[in-house]
Amino acid sequence: MAVSVSAGDSEIIEVETNLSEDLANYVNTKTNTAKKTEAVQKSANFLEEQIKWLETSYNNLTEEKKQLQISYNNLTNERDKFTELEWRKFNSSLYYISNEYKTWEDSRRDCLKRGADLAVINSDGEQVFISQLNTKPWIGLTDKDSEGTWKWVDGTPLTTAFWFTKEPNDGAVNGEDCVSLYYHTESVLKNWNDLACSTELMWICEIVNG
Repeated sequence: MAVSVSAGDSEIIEVETNLSEDLANYVNTKTNTAKKTEAVQKSANFLEEQIKWLETSYNNLTEEKKQLQISYNNLTNERDKFTELEWRKFNSSLYYISNEYKTWEDSRRDCLKRGADLAVINSDGEQVFISQLNTKPWIGLTDKDSEGTWKWVDGTPLTTAFWFTKEPNDGAVNGEDCVSLYYHTESVLKNWNDLACSTELMWICEIVNG
């Protein structure tokens, strides 16, 4: 037996179908919107974390810059203080010129107390510079450990020498194992003299700044 559908019923069915489709579309749209909102929120959270990281990095760099400036100021003040306290600058080193007389060992101890050591001469220019600072100072050269094997106080062997004529001669009774600059010479490039380390002389300390 066939069931007839009236025009009114057809309209109702069509409306229901359209409503079902609209509801399905609405649900899909809402779901998609929720997913997009979640994705946007994740992006926002990521960006917020990045901003916080950048702010932290900026603050750290600012603090590092501040500390570097403080260190630079301290080093500058220390350098100026050294200069005021009879230190002299040549290339990357600072030199202290004593106004007292001590043995070689005591002279070196004084330099070490100052954060320095007896001067190590590495070039003609440095030799000339130091020769002009003092007439007869101790420098950081000795052969105390092994006679005839001259070494600097920093442990390096002697490679360039500026000995006075017939020096070194180890002329003293108990030997001459320490080196000073001698002033009765014709050339500042030939004025090294070995002396007994117990001799009391002025001295020159050196701080190497790098």
